Formats: sequence, structure tokens, C-alpha cells
Amino acid sequence: MSAALPAEEFTAWLKREGAERYHDHHRYHVLMHAGKLTQLQLQQWVLNRYYYQTRIPIKDALILSKSDDPAFRRMWIRRIQDHDGTAQGEGGLDMWLRLAQGVGLDREEVRSCRAVLPGVIFACDAYVQLVRERSLIEAVASSLTEFFAPDIMSKRILAWEAHYPWVAPEMLAYFRARVTREARFGRSARFRDPACEHARAADQMRRGADPQNRGTLALARYDVRGIRRSGLGTGRAPRLKPGRRKMDASLYILLGLVIAALVAAFVQDVHLPLRGIAASGRLLRSVWIEITLGFLLAGLIEVLVPAQAMAQWLGRENLGRGILVGWAAGLILPGGPYMLFPIAANLIRTGAEPGPVIALLTAKTLVSPIRMFTYEAPLLGWPITLARFIPGVLLPPVLGYLGQWLYTVFKR
Repeated sequence: MSAALPAEEFTAWLKREGAERYHDHHRYHVLMHAGKLTQLQLQQWVLNRYYYQTRIPIKDALILSKSDDPAFRRMWIRRIQDHDGTAQGEGGLDMWLRLAQGVGLDREEVRSCRAVLPGVIFACDAYVQLVRERSLIEAVASSLTEFFAPDIMSKRILAWEAHYPWVAPEMLAYFRARVTREARFGRSARFRDPACEHARAADQMRRGADPQNRGTLALARYDVRGIRRSGLGTGRAPRLKPGRRKMDASLYILLGLVIAALVAAFVQDVHLPLRGIAASGRLLRSVWIEITLGFLLAGLIEVLVPAQAMAQWLGRENLGRGILVGWAAGLILPGGPYMLFPIAANLIRTGAEPGPVIALLTAKTLVSPIRMFTYEAPLLGWPITLARFIPGVLLPPVLGYLGQWLYTVFKR
């Protein structure tokens, strides 16, 4: 057996292979991210892709059964738990069914897999068969395609929000979870465990990575090719619900309040609605610079901070550290709400967990060193300023943990 490659060299080689061969280059995915798919085509992709999702925990269970190393099994079993969940209504499969509902499909019809195209079934079953028949090294290598997922998932979230606004944002939970989950896997799969150390040997690397890059990626492309053909009317048509543009509940509430205020103003004086609109214009003129800078800073953070780094610092696997980072950021972040909330919204969209974002928002709201030295201490005195400041500093991490727990309760 030839000598093992250094971890950095092997990782760089793997990234080059993925950049050339990963299935995000397929025309179907390119069209999806460009907003060129119809609602029917998007529904067919979600419906057929669910069958692939059901094969992933089966594939990972086969890999688990091939290893004699308890440390490897403890690491790998988390992948099954991530997909199947540890309780009813949890895990990647359930989140995918929620995505199916979000695009207008019947949840139980998707779960039944009755309308999945034969070509998709063939490709996905062939992947499972490859893992069943090959060695542990080759089976593990066939799963390293997920090494590239975080950045692709982040791009997919932004594309769906921009081009398919009729899908409610909360229905994209599967994509958001993949950002943090695969970033965690990318760190744990930096080839430190014994199985992956052996895989770095040049001869086994070719045997293990070739199926990954030429076998499983080819199967994935066959998968999406079959779905793309289904968009032309071949195959069994899924049972679809009529699609319509969805609006967030808060938007309905806000719209109702505006209409009610307009009616009340008109009843009181027919000129009051116009005066209110003029007052709104004056307010907008006074804050448009702050709003623009807030959105600009949020966009720059999105392009400057990789999805993997976001997941590492603010993701679920490092929740405690993420809450501390959000806490510290809230204490030092300048600007008012026009700066704060665009940044918070962008952090959530790119993979940050709710807990760190809640800690950031709470720290920024409760504590402001500039305000303390400029206004509070001179006007109120130091005793009352410190009496308010100290609890305000200590509270954000507590609310971050509490908010994270409440979020998991509310999203069920």
C-alpha cells in the first residue's frame, strides 16, 4: 500500500473533484437556482427526491454494520439520527415532507413514493447496492459528497427565497439544517478516524473516491435527469394541490392594521390618510441611510463569511459557544434596529441557530455601553445605571438557551 496523503492535500484533492463533478452543475439544478423552474417542475423534484432521502439512512446503516471500530460507529450513527430523528416528527425526512407540503404536495402521497419515477428508484437503489457490496472505505467515500453541501444549501436557500416566494420560509427548514449538519460532518470527516486515515493511501483513495466521484455522482445526475424528463410530462403525474402564493401570518396582521388605520383616519377626516402617508415619507427620509447600511452590512456578512464558518460558530453543534459569540456581538454592534434586524435575519437565513441570534438581539436591546456612558450615568447616576446594567449583561445568554428550547417546541 502506498503512503497516505497528508490530510490537507487529500482534502484539497477531494474539493477539486467535487468542484468538477458534484451534481449542482447539472442543468436541472442550475435552472432551479436561477429561478427558471415552473411550480410543477419544482414539485416533481421534491416528490422524486424524497425517495433518495429515504435511502440515505439505509445506506448509512449499511456503512455502520461494516465497521468494527466503536469510535467510528459512534460518529457515524449520528448521521442516521440526523435523518430519522430521535423522536416522531423530527429529523431530515420529516423536514423534507414539510418542504413537500410547502410546495403544494400532499404529505402522505409523497411519503408513499407511489409516484416516484422508475429511473429515480433505479439510481437510488443502485447507490444503496454499491454501499452494500463495496468495502467500508469505498462506502465511506461514497458519502463524502456531503462534504460540499453547506455552501450549496446556503445558495439554494437564497435562490428559493428570491425566485419561489410562494414557498413559505419556514418550509425551507431542511436546507437550513443541512448547512449546520454537513458543516459538522465536514469537520468530523477531516480524515482523523482510522477508516479515513487508511482511505488516504493512494491506491485505496482511488478505489474509494472513484465510486464517490464517478459512481454516486453519476447516479445523482441520472436521478435529476429522470426528474427533468418528468417535467415534460412523462411518468406518472403526482397528485398536486393547487399552488398559490403564500404570505406570512405577520404580513397579514400588518396589512390588516394598516387597512384599519386608513379606514379610521378616513372616517375621522378624509384628508388624514394623505397626511399619514406624507408623515411616513418624512420618516423614511430620516432613516433610509441607516436602513440601506443595515442591509448592505448584512449582505457583506453573507458573502464574506462562508456557510461552514457560520455553522461552526453559530450552529447547533456549538450552541454554547454560539450563544456567547452572539452575546458579545450584541454588546459591541453599533447602530440601531435598522442595522440590527437585517443582520439577524441574514444570520438565520445562512444557518445560525435561533439561540445565538436571540442572545445577540437581547444583548443589543438591553445593553449599550455608549448609551450607558452618554446618557444613563450622567442623568441617572452610577448606582442605578450599574443596577440595570449588570442584570442586562447577564441575561442574554440565559434567554438564548431558553429561546432555543422554545423554538424547538414551537416548530413542531
